[in-house]
Amino acid sequence: MRVISILTEALRDTASGTSRAVQWCLTLAICLAALSLADGLQVAAIEHQVTRFRSAGADILVTQTEGLVDGRACDRLTEVASIQFAGAVAKRDYLTMPAAPDTPIQTYAVTTGLGAVLGIADTQEPGVWMTTEQAAALGLNVGESIQTESGDLRLAGVFEWPSDGRDARFRYAALVPTQSQSHPFDECWARSWPQHDDVKALLLSTIDVTSSSEPVQAAQVNATLGRRLDAVSLLDSRLTAVSVYACMLVGLAIGAVSSRTRRLEFASSLHVGQTRLGLGLTVAIEALIWTLLAMLIAGDCLWLVLRLHESIDFFPTLLIAGRGIICGGVASFLGAVLGTFFARERHLFRYFKER
Repeated sequence: MRVISILTEALRDTASGTSRAVQWCLTLAICLAALSLADGLQVAAIEHQVTRFRSAGADILVTQTEGLVDGRACDRLTEVASIQFAGAVAKRDYLTMPAAPDTPIQTYAVTTGLGAVLGIADTQEPGVWMTTEQAAALGLNVGESIQTESGDLRLAGVFEWPSDGRDARFRYAALVPTQSQSHPFDECWARSWPQHDDVKALLLSTIDVTSSSEPVQAAQVNATLGRRLDAVSLLDSRLTAVSVYACMLVGLAIGAVSSRTRRLEFASSLHVGQTRLGLGLTVAIEALIWTLLAMLIAGDCLWLVLRLHESIDFFPTLLIAGRGIICGGVASFLGAVLGTFFARERHLFRYFKER
């Protein structure tokens, strides 16, 4: 049988409804979309949990001991792969403004590395840093000057610091970045994700332990959401992780059933002289059409639903959940093609009676 004849026959069967392409396409699309969406939404929920954990500052560890922290060593912790941002803090005098002499503001000297820990975009601009709430209360915008009894200070940056259980000292304070890291600091802050067990030991390495009379511990800035969040374990142990295998089984079953329901047609074709290879190629082209369409429909549904979740990392989530659609579509195609080999010409009259 010529290739052009096989292609023509496959297209004719699809257009006429003989292959029931629409039925199997919609069935496969609904099953794959449901299973992949279940997995995608579960992954999105885990990502939302991670985002909430990190935005609350729960991934920031602090070691505190007055006057014994090496600011230079603290900032250099970022050279370690397990720590993304680090900076040192030292308590300083109060800042008094003529407009509000009864409400002095506590100041902290910080290394420039702390700006990245707090999420300040530009840490190189000279001036002080405040929370957005503090700046709004003072009626200040970034770049404007703050009048104080010791002179004018420029507001160089702002950062979010809500009241959600985290260390509240910075909510109504002024952070003064300093380039000089030679003088001692009181604290070393480090932000690490994913969380690593060696971060606490690295933080303690910034302290002059020979001058410390008490044991020093590393604590979270915000411990209200738990001490640790292992996102990798959550992803690996999620219930919907098996959805990719479920998609494969469902796809294989749909493909096999689509061929089984046409046993009489296949046996008749073999009876009139069509070769087994020609029959397989015809069904392969037909199955390729409706499985690709089903994958496209299911993929569009998954893409649309995940797009509604703004707080997720879209493409990695789409790739994780979309594996089931790809595997299910391939399995369905193979099931349809392999199903043709179970149709026997000698069973033609039996198929006819069972119709």
